[in-house]
Amino acid sequence: MINNKSSSDFFVIIAERRSGSTFLTKALSMQKDILFYSLVGLGVEYSSFGEDHKKDREKRKNFHNGNNGTLLVQLAHSILLRNKNNKKLFGFKGHPEKVLEVPNFFQYLYEKNAKVIFLTRTNLLLRFVSAKTASSIGTNSCSSRNKNIFKLNPIHVGYNSFVNNKNKIKEMEKKVLFNINKYNIPYMHITYEEISENFNEYLKKIFNFLEIDPDTMIDVTNENGEIASLKKINVYKLKDKILNYEKFKEKAEKNNDIETLNFLIE
Repeated sequence: MINNKSSSDFFVIIAERRSGSTFLTKALSMQKDILFYSLVGLGVEYSSFGEDHKKDREKRKNFHNGNNGTLLVQLAHSILLRNKNNKKLFGFKGHPEKVLEVPNFFQYLYEKNAKVIFLTRTNLLLRFVSAKTASSIGTNSCSSRNKNIFKLNPIHVGYNSFVNNKNKIKEMEKKVLFNINKYNIPYMHITYEEISENFNEYLKKIFNFLEIDPDTMIDVTNENGEIASLKKINVYKLKDKILNYEKFKEKAEKNNDIETLNFLIE
């Protein structure tokens, strides 16, 4: 889905966690016409908390919210604009729960004539399992290269815990789209499933949306099918990954949860 009404030299990727944002942002940062930075990196590098900030999660969390969050977005914009040089575009990434906590975030995007790429994941159960797996081994955006990740035993997935998480994610999606439409911000909504199925095709669509010549696109896939040299963690079937698969499915059937049952169809 694309809503593209005006030219811009600035864009933001708003992406759910475990939705393919790591390989998408790395792929975009490898393009010769794009300068890209992570808001998380800016938060660590330019906060006023020094070493304490890097060690204290609560301070780090607070820094991204409220007035500090607004300043961080402005800082990202000014740093990237200053370092743009001959790049056609610059941009940065933020997670929905973070950008929704920053006052006037979408108004700022509107005022700066920014564009938004909104990346979500259709199969929220796969996303939930991926997130829980990542959490269980303490992974970060780089450790998906760790081969041990593919040798993990199946994990237990609580049905109620998943449903609560699913509803939270869907509510955040609604709020993000509401604010995008409220300020009439040009946006492109894509899914993990779409870019996983044919990455280069969707990279070209992103180039068209950002008004960059697709002929300048650098192919970031390799002969092994990896994207931007990153392996995707979810190379498994849910039936093999959920330890209590049958009981989980029975609970979904008992609650007539058609959506969750559809997530189980792979």
